[in-house]
Amino acid sequence: MTATINTNPIIFGLDILAYSGDANKKSPIFSLVVLANGHVDKYHKISFRNLLRKIWDIKPEYIAMDNIFEIAPNSKGLIRFLTKIPESSVLVQVTGNPRIGMEKIDVLAKKFIKNDPQISLTFKLDSKKMNALETAEICAWLCFKKVGFEVLAFEDEMKIKISKKKSHGHGGWSAPRYERVSKIAVINAANAAIDILKELHLDWEEFSYPNRHIFLVNIKSDKIADLRAKLKSLNTDLVVVKTIRTQRSSLEFRPLDMETSIISSPLQNIIVGIDPGTTTGIAVVGFNGKILYLNSIRECSLSQIIRIVSTYGKVCVVAADVHPAPARVEKIAKVT
Repeated sequence: MTATINTNPIIFGLDILAYSGDANKKSPIFSLVVLANGHVDKYHKISFRNLLRKIWDIKPEYIAMDNIFEIAPNSKGLIRFLTKIPESSVLVQVTGNPRIGMEKIDVLAKKFIKNDPQISLTFKLDSKKMNALETAEICAWLCFKKVGFEVLAFEDEMKIKISKKKSHGHGGWSAPRYERVSKIAVINAANAAIDILKELHLDWEEFSYPNRHIFLVNIKSDKIADLRAKLKSLNTDLVVVKTIRTQRSSLEFRPLDMETSIISSPLQNIIVGIDPGTTTGIAVVGFNGKILYLNSIRECSLSQIIRIVSTYGKVCVVAADVHPAPARVEKIAKVT
């Protein structure tokens, strides 16, 4: 049955079948609904492996569920799942934020879908308990209505590591020459990486060492695939390029509709001290003189510093130990 509206995003509605999963020690089986341009396609039974294959084939903007822990039993499992799907696909829990509170999916369906003239369900929504396929369809439509929370496991940041490839042999008289050639190859690859970052209009910080270069890049998830594809060409017999997404310390949940976010109590005013370098010293002090945070971090990016200090309050003063302040300290002062 086709709905009367035309939607741009492709949304996967997903629900686990009641008899599948760990209970019988089998790979979980899901019911899947694909919502695209107002049309609903149904898959009553789909294995986890085939689900991953279909996600990569279609690359949906959203994967909506009423309970994200049906896809994995814990946060580590969810993070593993998110590394197996395209970076551009967003995992959504439509029933709420587990840390704040949840709402039953049938209650949400009656509130947001039942009386919406633009939505035509392929089943009759009544008092009976919904099966897995019906729940999957409700999840897709709730996500379309921007009901739910995006699951965030990674920061908008990526580390690029360019180093010489480990090699056996090249001993004796050829060893010094091989070392020189490898260093030059690493430098050339780092320069090529800079050209790629400029081409994609990305912001980054660089840390240079004798045999490797580290780039900390600010990047949105929809650009990661393009960046990785371009960097892949820099791998040679002498150079290896690795990309690693920056993982959050814990799962976070962001409302799809920012108007529904809860406004927290006013933040306290804080003073931040920064000693930049390859190893960055960070101190956060309250206006009452209490030390709130004190640490040193190797290869610490600008965005990581901002994430750390912003959790403690509103930055009113950024201090350095030299005058004029280093450029990195000035940048932090401007953005905080």
